[in-house]
Amino acid sequence: MIIPNGYGQINLIMTGDALPSGGQVTFGFENVADTATPQAVASGVSTILEGCTNIWASTWNEVRCTGILVKFGPNSTGPSALLGVTHVGAYSSTDGLPSAAYLIRKNTAMGGRQGRGRFYWPGLPLQDVNEAGVIQSNLLLDQSTGWTEFFTEMSAADWPLVLLRAEGSPLQTPEPLTGFSPQSVAGTQRRRLRR
Repeated sequence: MIIPNGYGQINLIMTGDALPSGGQVTFGFENVADTATPQAVASGVSTILEGCTNIWASTWNEVRCTGILVKFGPNSTGPSALLGVTHVGAYSSTDGLPSAAYLIRKNTAMGGRQGRGRFYWPGLPLQDVNEAGVIQSNLLLDQSTGWTEFFTEMSAADWPLVLLRAEGSPLQTPEPLTGFSPQSVAGTQRRRLRR
């Protein structure tokens, strides 16, 4: 991803028995607060994430966030820091699958492919997904509530979330996010099963 000066990237490092190959969830942000160090941002993000209890309430207890990596732009010279954390899913389930996850859209005001993003949140309890891959509404409500809170708290901390651009993208400037939309059908990636 292209991380311009004044922006940064957050990587939530996910581990646990349900993630044999591990996983990461990434967000771009604008450093409006002009926070001096990536370590300070990582600590603040950890506090915000811990307070978003609805996210964890619908995340399988075999999944945990064990690190937060923050990288400031620009890519070539911006500093970074890794903070060890312990945030654990609270949903007790009989089973799960590393290749199945909550699919959550990153929304912007821009239309078309350049205005879309997504992430996969691990820890989807399969006992609450039907044969068509549709997730129970109570879990979706938890995810929606939790990620709305995360979005709001990041903005309140003057680290508003943005959609970073990939290398080679025709657009270089990050696009502000307007919110998140959890999808009702489970997201899958086969490579999550590979070692």
